[in-house]
Amino acid sequence: PVLERADLFARKSGGEINSSLYSFTDPGGVKVSLRPEFTSSVIRNLIESPQPGTGPHRRAYSGPVFRYGDGAFRQMTQVGAELVGAAEPSADAEILGLALECVQAAKIERYSFRIGHLGLMHETLRSFGLSEPVRMYVASNMERIADETRNLNDLLDQAQASGLVTSGD
Repeated sequence: PVLERADLFARKSGGEINSSLYSFTDPGGVKVSLRPEFTSSVIRNLIESPQPGTGPHRRAYSGPVFRYGDGAFRQMTQVGAELVGAAEPSADAEILGLALECVQAAKIERYSFRIGHLGLMHETLRSFGLSEPVRMYVASNMERIADETRNLNDLLDQAQASGLVTSGD
C-alpha cells in the first residue's frame, strides 16, 4: 500500500528516512506515512499474511515512493525484488542475475551494482563497542557516509544534535 503506519518505517529506516517521511494522522487517529521504500511493506506483508510453503519467498514490486528532501525529486518510481528466507550465496546470485537481466533488457549501457552485507556491517560496528542507537544511525546513513562530496563533520554534528554521541566520543 502507498500508506502504511508510520512506525513501520521508523523501526526499519532510522534517521535519514524518518526525516524525509511524508506523515500525517489519519481520521482514525493513526499516524501514517506515504511509503519511502518498499522493503518494509514487503516484509510486513510476509509476516502478517500466511504464506504457502516454507520459503524462500520471492517478491517483485514497482511503484511510486515518496521522500521529502531539498532539491530532490519527492516522488520517484522504485523497482525491486526481495528474496526472503534464503541465506545461501546462490540467493544473492539469483537477485543479482535478475537485476542484470533487467538492465540488459532496458538496454542500459552504463550501470554498476553496490553490494553490501548488513550482518557484516552490524558485527563490525558492534566490534567497536558502539551502542545500538549509534549502530542503527550509522547503518541508516551509510549512503551519506560513503558520499565523498559530503562533509563527515556535518554527519557527526547531526549525530551529536540527536544525542547519539557527545563531543568527547
